[in-house]
Amino acid sequence: MKDFTEGLVSIIVPVYNAEKYLDECIESILKQSYVNYEVLLVDDGSTDGSAAICDSYAWKDKRIKVFHQNNAGVSAARNKGIEEACGEYIAFLDSDDSMKAGHMEGLMNCMKKYQCDLAIGDVCFLQENRVWDNGWIKKEQCFGVHDYLLKVQDDFPNVAIGSTCNKLFSHKIISQEVLLFRKDKSYSEDYMFNVQYLKHCHSIAVLPQSGLCYRLKEEDSLSKTKLSFEENLTLWEEMYLDFCGMDNGPVMGSRGYVRLLTNCISEEIQKGGKAGAVSAYLKAYFKNQERWTYLKKAKICGNYPYCIAGILFKWKCFLGVGKLFELSNFLRGKKS
Repeated sequence: MKDFTEGLVSIIVPVYNAEKYLDECIESILKQSYVNYEVLLVDDGSTDGSAAICDSYAWKDKRIKVFHQNNAGVSAARNKGIEEACGEYIAFLDSDDSMKAGHMEGLMNCMKKYQCDLAIGDVCFLQENRVWDNGWIKKEQCFGVHDYLLKVQDDFPNVAIGSTCNKLFSHKIISQEVLLFRKDKSYSEDYMFNVQYLKHCHSIAVLPQSGLCYRLKEEDSLSKTKLSFEENLTLWEEMYLDFCGMDNGPVMGSRGYVRLLTNCISEEIQKGGKAGAVSAYLKAYFKNQERWTYLKKAKICGNYPYCIAGILFKWKCFLGVGKLFELSNFLRGKKS
């Protein structure tokens, strides 16, 4: 195992055709109050001006290193960054997102203060001219893995849980356990990486500052992938059970199970799926008694539309859930 530079953060940025936002992304790193870092820009075969932008920043700042490779996907780009990283810690940032000035310092302070294996900050969302906080993390605290998983189960899936870009990782753990992003997955590879990393953690610190600015785009939706509703639902259920089952198994009664179901249904309706087809599949899906037990015992979420969906699920009114999201999708379209 190679030696890591103490206190150095290796910030890995996969880049592919990102010229529209790339300057903003890199500049946000250069404005960090914590300055002991290196930036690894991995150009994944861009066909726009991204490669030239990367090279220009490397020429101006010796902390920035650029690696050009043939297009192989975001996971391969991140893996290249891990291979080249020299820092004691590793952070990730997507090339269309950005960091607030104190983001890295806040994560580093948590790592040092709690001597933890993973530090997580909250996120804010950017969409056109709107900016708002996620608000998942309410206060700074440190968890053992068991207590962290209990917190996760009710709030799964949440971008603050699944993203790698609002976290600070130990390079030693990544290196010792040979942790890499799965190149065979084009979606949710960050969730999967986090699951594998958590299996080797003893403690996790969280802080409420929204240091990562996550840009919401139309293509963020699974509607832009080739996953069918069945594949999407199965994927998220597997991730949920894997994420929450690292300790003593998922806790019956978690509202996170309702959240992942409603997210999948919402995405299916948004990409043109029909309530009747969704209902027919769910009826067959929940003939599985173990799945039905998770759903039957799940706590009702407090916010719309999850709360209504939770009640309808318990009544096995799957068509009603589909119609609910058809209505939500219609109202969303009217507002826009």
